[in-house]
Amino acid sequence: KNDSFFFSYYGEEMYCVHEESDTTRWEFLVLTPKDRVTQPGSRVQKILFLGVLPLFIGLTIVLSLELSNRIKRPLEEIVEQLEQMDIDNPSPFVVKNSVGEIDYLTEKITKMSRRITNLINQVYKAEIKRKDAQIEALISQINPHFLYNTLQLIKTESVKGQTEEVRDTINCLSCFLRYTIDNKKLYVTLEEELDYIRAYMEIYKKRFPGKYTLEILAGEETRENIIPKLTLQPVVENAVKHGMSKKNGPGILKITVTDGPDLEIVIEDNGVGLEMQPLEDLMKRIHGKGRADDTGSHVGLVNVQERLEL
Repeated sequence: KNDSFFFSYYGEEMYCVHEESDTTRWEFLVLTPKDRVTQPGSRVQKILFLGVLPLFIGLTIVLSLELSNRIKRPLEEIVEQLEQMDIDNPSPFVVKNSVGEIDYLTEKITKMSRRITNLINQVYKAEIKRKDAQIEALISQINPHFLYNTLQLIKTESVKGQTEEVRDTINCLSCFLRYTIDNKKLYVTLEEELDYIRAYMEIYKKRFPGKYTLEILAGEETRENIIPKLTLQPVVENAVKHGMSKKNGPGILKITVTDGPDLEIVIEDNGVGLEMQPLEDLMKRIHGKGRADDTGSHVGLVNVQERLEL
């Protein structure tokens, strides 16, 4: 029969091919050493190992890098857009040549940024409404002692027949009351606030002749700046009540206004001042880091700080 097989011939491995002729019935045997048969296969293996395999590995690396870049580039675009995102006016995230998962991610980030903006606006507006309510309450609170003492001053001047003094005091008081009671106007010009401070301090100067001096240094270019109403009054009131009134001798209150990138208002006095520990406690309360004062002292300063931070 026709077949092929390996066998040992005098100690040497041989490969035998056996064929039988159908015509003559002759049998043909072809013997070949095994090494000659298997050697070409080894060459093929070497060719595959040294040629095809590196090519396959290189192709795999190229495909991996391309796939990595298709994911990396869109992510880098997302990060860049996040860094440039305007939280006040967020725009949709757009990524070119991205895969489906990246598109889904950008859609979710866009929705998230808009949601954050909406929440910030809601909280910000709610805080503004709360501060407006506080300033309305502050406006409605006229210090009864100040009003009583001013009326007593008018009575004294009237009894003395000081007609001009009575007129000036009434003008200052009417300016004070008109400015304080009008709670429809929550923002005013700096000039309006300074006029109110002048009227307020003029009454103190008339009650205590020679005790108080008011100095205002504000250029014309600064006076039309818009500020929250009653921004300066609580600071001036604290300077008078807790500083200059306790000082032996004249008290000087100085207000300096500087206009630049930001409006800067400096209020100084030569009063007795505060010791270090009470001053630190006051600064903590003003910045919301300390306990509330049970006496209600310095509430106006805290309110001013909170409204300015808005």
